[in-house]
Amino acid sequence: MKERQEEKKIEKYLYLTSKEYAVLLHLSGNRCVTGFGFDFPDDVQMKRQLIFDLYRKGIICNPGDRFEVAPEWKDVFQTVLQADRVLWISFRDHDKQDILCYIDRRAAVCMENLSDAGHDLYRVSMKGADAIKNELKENGMFPRIRMNKNDSKMLDTHLGVAPGGDPEKICSFSLYVNGESERKERVTLEKEQLIYFVRIENAEGTIRRRAFCDETERILDRYLNTVGGCDDSC
Repeated sequence: MKERQEEKKIEKYLYLTSKEYAVLLHLSGNRCVTGFGFDFPDDVQMKRQLIFDLYRKGIICNPGDRFEVAPEWKDVFQTVLQADRVLWISFRDHDKQDILCYIDRRAAVCMENLSDAGHDLYRVSMKGADAIKNELKENGMFPRIRMNKNDSKMLDTHLGVAPGGDPEKICSFSLYVNGESERKERVTLEKEQLIYFVRIENAEGTIRRRAFCDETERILDRYLNTVGGCDDSC
């Protein structure tokens, strides 16, 4: 119960444009982070307007001679800056936008692209890592894989079912060290006919095997619970 209360305390949500987000990161320390690559606006008039809008919304404040992120929002952007790893989730379905998760030992910040044609908007949410993990599991964005290990053996032994054709990428989970552009590891869920596979690519090579009913949960558990990547036991 106490852990749930602690997680509840750090739940925070913001809806920002890409330029507002860039300004807030700049005011928080301007350290290089892995992400969507928003540029800090160069136009002076635009910067003034963005700062005014953020001040009016209460997201930044002016305690004296400078503007800074308001105290109640500082931990959101400090988590983004200080997170040691970034999980980038992407989908084949164009209706599903990429999700970025900045993960440290205490919390995670998720950034979701809600933009459409002519509308620039991102949802930034900060929660405990377990809460983020549960939300990702339950949001219906990942396939429901029904096969278990017994089903797989039956297909091989009795029915002679084998995959064929080009695999269809369903979604991928890419792990980065925060601030670096080179991907450390990628786990991809693929589908051939009716059979799902998981492909794991890292410095040690590539492993591909059948995916089972708890695959997505295991991948999220691995990335959001521990420091490091996913191996062939994931």
